[in-house]
Amino acid sequence: MSKEQIWDLLKDTYWAHKRDLEIIERNRRAALTQWGYFQNGTLKAYLRLEGFWLYDVIVSPKLRGQGIGKELLRRALADPKVSNLPRLGLDTRDAESFYARFGFRRVGQSPNGSWVMMRPAGPLETLF
Repeated sequence: MSKEQIWDLLKDTYWAHKRDLEIIERNRRAALTQWGYFQNGTLKAYLRLEGFWLYDVIVSPKLRGQGIGKELLRRALADPKVSNLPRLGLDTRDAESFYARFGFRRVGQSPNGSWVMMRPAGPLETLF
């Protein structure tokens, strides 16, 4: 995945629209793991994890509602680099119910008004 492909997905989001390609590249290189979904050679969905934090979960607007985001997140959470973490957090304004399906629970609110959610360690099947 190139920084340009990632930027093309993120440039219109409320959380990343102010980033430039240098920041995108720095984030990409710092990722513990990152996952992408390609269609005809074009990046259509993306997520990355850095430290204990999930970032930049995005699916191209035309492909939303088809389960691509769920599958991408399921695969990322099954990655041993991720499943062995003691916890995983994220920040969202608009996808609380989506992340709740994966064991994330609201733990607070950030200064910008978005929800902070955390998920304990372990495979998905042990959480439910």
